[in-house]
Amino acid sequence: MTGLVVIKTDTQEAKPEFSLRGKLLSKLVIQCAFKTDVEIVALADGATGRCTIKTTSTPAGDALLLDTAWTHNGEEGEDALYEFVWNSADSVELRAALGSEPFVILTAEIRWTVDGVSYASSFPIHFENAWSRPDDDDAPDAALTASEDWLRARCVRIDEEQDVSDDEKTQLLENLFAYDGVKLYLPGGKYIRVSS
Repeated sequence: MTGLVVIKTDTQEAKPEFSLRGKLLSKLVIQCAFKTDVEIVALADGATGRCTIKTTSTPAGDALLLDTAWTHNGEEGEDALYEFVWNSADSVELRAALGSEPFVILTAEIRWTVDGVSYASSFPIHFENAWSRPDDDDAPDAALTASEDWLRARCVRIDEEQDVSDDEKTQLLENLFAYDGVKLYLPGGKYIRVSS
């Protein structure tokens, strides 16, 4: 399920374009666009964003779903979108919040930082239970999954192809050898130590 949220840049008010809906164990995409009084705009380079979904009655409670790194589609102007994606909206906490109810109304909050200044906007999301949920299926931990996704989005990988600039390669090597070497882990759990 995909939903679009338009956030006004002057008031930080979030307005879903239509009722946002999610479903347990299904893909969830929340797109957000930032609008001035006149038009949709891209945020300044380096802007970061996160989306947290919690029960409406417990803002200080555990996150049911958490995405700590939005993806910007690279477009400028009216086509600029920022996306939060859960390939399978699921966590121990979300399952507990849904229990045996057919649906619950949750609160999603998008928090973004531009040039060191943070902003936030919240909005409701209708979340449905999954009727085909297996009894013996274990749910993931929301915070652990978000941490792993955050790291995966920022790490240089040797097991998959990536576009890495020459400057990024140089910085990576400088970072690796700044601490008297590094352990390179090999298949099977073995590692070798490399130092400068």
